[in-house]
Amino acid sequence: LESLDESEGEPSYRLFTAGCEALQIIVEEGLITDPMVMKRMLRPAIPAAEEIPFCSFKSKPTDGGLRPKRTDSLDNHRSALLPRIGKLWTLSKIQALVDKSMTADAVVAPFNAFLNDLHKEVGVHSAAIALDGARLLRGNKLTLCGSSNAQSGSMDIPFEAGLTYANIQNIDDVTKASIVQAWPSCASSAVSFLLNSMNNEKVDKGTIDDCQLWLDQLVPILLTGLHESLTEIDDDENRDSTTTWAGGLCQQNIAESCLHGISTLVKSGNKAIPDEEQLGLALDRVLDLIFLPAMSSNEKNTDGLNLTAESKGLVNQACHFLITMAAASADNSTHVLNTALKPLDAMQNQSVRFDALHTTT
Repeated sequence: LESLDESEGEPSYRLFTAGCEALQIIVEEGLITDPMVMKRMLRPAIPAAEEIPFCSFKSKPTDGGLRPKRTDSLDNHRSALLPRIGKLWTLSKIQALVDKSMTADAVVAPFNAFLNDLHKEVGVHSAAIALDGARLLRGNKLTLCGSSNAQSGSMDIPFEAGLTYANIQNIDDVTKASIVQAWPSCASSAVSFLLNSMNNEKVDKGTIDDCQLWLDQLVPILLTGLHESLTEIDDDENRDSTTTWAGGLCQQNIAESCLHGISTLVKSGNKAIPDEEQLGLALDRVLDLIFLPAMSSNEKNTDGLNLTAESKGLVNQACHFLITMAAASADNSTHVLNTALKPLDAMQNQSVRFDALHTTT
């Protein structure tokens, strides 16, 4: 994590990004319980304020703004985005754990202290990474899970220039891979960061309006990511990708992140909340492709949900989404009741088996 302090260049950028991924695992597994040690570990992953200035979505992306400052070396320039991705991806993963109360106080206290005045900046730049990840995937005729798909290829989305890069030739494949790996977590936690900033009494109306515009851009990719990830979980054969840098995306993790972002929006009451029809469809798919398959007694059932650690996290998040929807509004009461009662009916009819393996549901 301290490699950037020692040298600048592609090797140190890649080493730093690997360190960020290691830090994510350390936090997720709760391997460090000393807050002072955790503070030292987190410090290199916190971007400086001048590194991520607040930017409006309507403004033109510039070097030193949404894009890193240019470097003299061509090789360094092609990988210059890596440290920023590593930092924002790590902060997004930790923010999701904080939102779900799934991390220790040794992490929460220093994390919140570091981000106290950076919510809007981290939110904007996380959103930019997420949008560029979706742009890269769609522009290369891939789903938001990185799989080849003819339907998504019918969408003509330019990707030659993004929010965080001026030209596709300016970033190498390692950077592309990092962007698409980070997009779900960055999209989900950008919602939390931006909402936290908008709820701050010290933030002026112009900044709140800018944050709202960023939120509006995130909703379509959260909904599309949820739809496509659940579709691919249900269809084992629809996971191929001929693009090397788009491989390795986990459908369960994408679905979990998208559900988390949507749940956060619904709970907030923000005007960017998807409409009743979209939320009703999301609930129906959660029922058919998460709850009922998870209640099967087989290790892998006909609906295609593997009972792995990732899928258990997805079931947990789906439960939270249902609870959030039930508390938020009566507009989707039919969908909420159907999602809550149909699994109980299936249990009563003994068409599924509920045992210790599925206590999450």
